[in-house]
This record gives sequence, C-alpha cells and structure tokens, in this order.
Amino acid sequence: MKCKNKRCTREAMKRHTLCAPCRYKMQKKKYPVKRAYFTLRSNAQRRGKEFTLTLADFTEFCKASDYMERKGITSTSATVDRIDEERGYSADNIQCLTNAENRRKFAAYMRAKKQERSLALKNISTNNLE
Repeated sequence: MKCKNKRCTREAMKRHTLCAPCRYKMQKKKYPVKRAYFTLRSNAQRRGKEFTLTLADFTEFCKASDYMERKGITSTSATVDRIDEERGYSADNIQCLTNAENRRKFAAYMRAKKQERSLALKNISTNNLE
C-alpha cells in the first residue's frame, strides 16, 4: 500500500498508512517532546548507556531548561548532557548545555581518562620491574 502523504512515493509500513520517514516527521511535529525523548533513549541504548529517565521527568526537564526551544545542531544550541559521565541518563544526572560546552566537557573527561590509564600502566610496569 502506498504512503498516504501526498508527495511521498514510498510504500507504507505494515498496519500503518504512512511510510517510516513520513510517520517519523508527523510524530516529530505532533509530539515534539515525546519524539525527542525516544530519540535520546534510542541513542543511549545504541551507545550502551543506562537509561532510567521517564517521559514525565524528561518533560519536566524540557520545561525547566527551555530545551525544546533551544535544541539544534549549532554550537550554541542546547543538548542533554550527563553530569557524571560514568552514570547513565536519569533525572538527577542530566543538565542542559550548549553543544560547544558539551564537547569541551567530554574532551576534558577523555583527557582525564587517558591520563588515568597511562598512570595505571606506568604503575604496573614499575611494579613488574621491582
């Protein structure tokens, strides 16, 4: 069955009247917070991060931080950041940062982890020499 969107030529999904891209766009327009939540959740799962944030918690976060109005792809756009990189996405571990701030924070975290690893390797090699 053909997708019901006027300009679309793709086949509709099984048991649906729209194809997957048109369905995604419709949901994004009709339920923007819910779509952003599910996108965040699927990205966290893809990256192997724990995700205990509820839709209600995320909705509250969006209202408190104006996340939905500020999100985007520029360096000054808002992103959802985990305060503690070791923990997953939970209501008490997320904050709203700009893309640039988030990249700087993650780069500093990775430098610290690399330094920690090299120090651990140095200690192991020193202990083996003794």
